[in-house]
Amino acid sequence: MSNLICKQTTETSHVVLSKTVVQDTESETEECVDDPNLFTEKSVVLKRPIIDAFNRISLYAEGGFNHRKITMCLLYFICKDYRPFAVIPSVITLKNTLDNKYEVTKGILKSCLLAASHVSITFDAWTETMNEKSFLGVTVHYLKDVSLKSHCLAVAELKERHTAQYLSDIIQKILSDCSNAYSWSTKLKPIISKVREIVKWVKNSVINSDQLIKKQAEAGVPEGKFKKLILDVATRWNSVFFMIRRFLEMESFLSPIILNDITAPSMPTAIEMNILRQLLELLQPLEFVTKESSGENYITISKVIPMISCLLKQLAQIQPRFDVLSDIKDMLHVEIVRRFGLIEQVKPISIATILDPRFKNLHFSDPVACSSAMAELRRLSKPDITSSESEGEVTTSLENEESYDFWAHHKMLAHGQKKKKSSSFANDELSLYLSNPLSPLKSNPLELWEDMKTVFPMLYKQSRISFTMVETSVPSERLFSKAGGVMTKTRNRLTGSRLEKILLLADLPEDQWF
Repeated sequence: MSNLICKQTTETSHVVLSKTVVQDTESETEECVDDPNLFTEKSVVLKRPIIDAFNRISLYAEGGFNHRKITMCLLYFICKDYRPFAVIPSVITLKNTLDNKYEVTKGILKSCLLAASHVSITFDAWTETMNEKSFLGVTVHYLKDVSLKSHCLAVAELKERHTAQYLSDIIQKILSDCSNAYSWSTKLKPIISKVREIVKWVKNSVINSDQLIKKQAEAGVPEGKFKKLILDVATRWNSVFFMIRRFLEMESFLSPIILNDITAPSMPTAIEMNILRQLLELLQPLEFVTKESSGENYITISKVIPMISCLLKQLAQIQPRFDVLSDIKDMLHVEIVRRFGLIEQVKPISIATILDPRFKNLHFSDPVACSSAMAELRRLSKPDITSSESEGEVTTSLENEESYDFWAHHKMLAHGQKKKKSSSFANDELSLYLSNPLSPLKSNPLELWEDMKTVFPMLYKQSRISFTMVETSVPSERLFSKAGGVMTKTRNRLTGSRLEKILLLADLPEDQWF
């Protein structure tokens, strides 16, 4: 027998074992060191990583040493500082803190990636066996000074088959979120978070809500006109706009309530309030376009090109006084051009715009796209030469509108177009139609065409086709919202066919019921 110190080497770890063994000279499967003086007694440590890990976990379990130590620290803090027991964070508070910390950290990471000249990514998919869920992990790597930085970029749950196209879409979405994340998000999100926390603080307390109503009543607001704060919804961007707008409207009522309550969240500073006001100015045109595009009882398809034109013009005229808002303005312009820069080349939309007597070809910035749409419209309408006289001028005066006027750019263009004289003889329906003045913005294009159908019969037929299209998928989204209101927990046995019948009949007007 001999005392041997054996060092066993594996792919991932080195385990140093000290033991007394009987060495068989004919079988040596380990790398052995025969010199017992190579390691001192103190340096020989038995390492059991799995057992040690479980032991460390047990220390934090209820009744464990570390658990008792942390509990005693909390109790010491409460007793020494005379604090209430409620000062200890709850599980919900810790989860909210985690969420907020994640958003801030992610914003900082995105800022670092934008500052890096080059980045590389790695990704892999794996399946979590306990719940049988699959995930795609993405890491990002970049140089900062003389160091190589590595971070977890995303862990996305995979809910479909792991096809190449599906994985490609997930990765592109992750990278797109990072490439579109400007450094302004890190600066702006904390301000919006302040507003959100105040809204939650008021809405989650009956006392605070009553105080807000009381402040409005003391200011002379009549009963029935009291306003409530609005909390944003993660799936609807314009809910942030509504939340901020209502918060600014209620600022004078909220300030004294918050200042007199030590448990209230902090109020935004004067500079932050100015940032919020200018942010509204940037978001208001987008909110108008969103609302105007969501209609289903009036023509929307012909408004796409004019609204994009007016939207870009309004953004160009806004001059933010803060760098963070200048970055947002630039980002909005880039995204609008990226998504809608070629919208005039979509012929169905271009033809519908030309056929709308309120817009015609006024807002086209691409003369080639406009000419192509007009040529296609002539082909579709099979023009007939007509000698009928032009209709009398239709006034372009508009009814009084709200102080915010999204269509100001359109009115300016229409005024200039009205002054121009036709230099060529109108020899077809389209040319004659375009030579007429624009109709008022609030007029109904369907009613206008009913008046013009005897003058432009072929264009009238084409307008009936073009105006059938809708601009967005909002009507179908509303249908699913209605379905969610019908298929509830108390009606979970409702069959699909019965649900379809209920939703179809719900759309019937009252005169078709009785």
